[in-house]
Amino acid sequence: LQGQRVWVRLRGGHVLVCRLGRKGAHLVAELREQGRPVVVIEQDRNNESLDHCRDLGALVLLGSANDEWMLQQCFVNRASSLISVTGQDGVNVETAVLAHQLNSQRSMGRHLQCVVHVGEPNLQQLFKQHRIFGDSHDQFDLEFFNVFEVAARAMLREPPILRPDLTPPPHLVVVGLGNLGEALVRRALQDGMIDHPNSPKSLRITIVD
Repeated sequence: LQGQRVWVRLRGGHVLVCRLGRKGAHLVAELREQGRPVVVIEQDRNNESLDHCRDLGALVLLGSANDEWMLQQCFVNRASSLISVTGQDGVNVETAVLAHQLNSQRSMGRHLQCVVHVGEPNLQQLFKQHRIFGDSHDQFDLEFFNVFEVAARAMLREPPILRPDLTPPPHLVVVGLGNLGEALVRRALQDGMIDHPNSPKSLRITIVD
C-alpha cells in the first residue's frame, strides 16, 4: 500500500474513482484493463468490490470522497481525472468543489478532468452558476453526467419510436415514475420539440405509477 502511494505521489496521472457502487466497480475494471493507474475512495469497508479492485492493481483508500484530507491523501492535485459516482448528488458536488480548490496547487499545463454524476436536473442548473464554471484560466475541467438521462436517450433512439411519420401517432406508456421513468418522459418531450417542431401529430404519453 505504501509503495503504491509513493508511486502515485511521484508519477501522478492517475484516475481517482470515488465510490465503488456498480458503476464505480465496472469503471475501475475497464480502466485497469486499459492499463490506467487507479486510486479508489470507498467509505464502506465491507464493500464486496474492494478486494477485486485491489487484485486488479488499484490503490484503495477507505474514507469519504467529500473530505478534503482524503482527497489530499489521494493526491488529487496530481491526478489526470476524478470521477465521482457516490450515488448522492450532494456528495458528488461537494467533492468537485473541494477538488477544484485543491487543484490550485497543480502545475501549469496539466488539467484535472472532473466528471460527477448529478441526477437532479435542477441541481445541475444551480451548480452551473458556481464560480468553477466561470474560471477559464484554472487547470480544471468539470462535466456532469446523469445515467438515467443517458439510458433514456438510448431507449428512445434505438429504435426511434417517436418518429412523426408513424401511423397511428406515437403513444408512449411509462410504467413507474422513478428516476428512469421521469427521465424518459422529460427526454421524450424534449426530443419531440427539438427533432420534430412542426409535426402536426402530437405525442401521447401515459404514465402508470
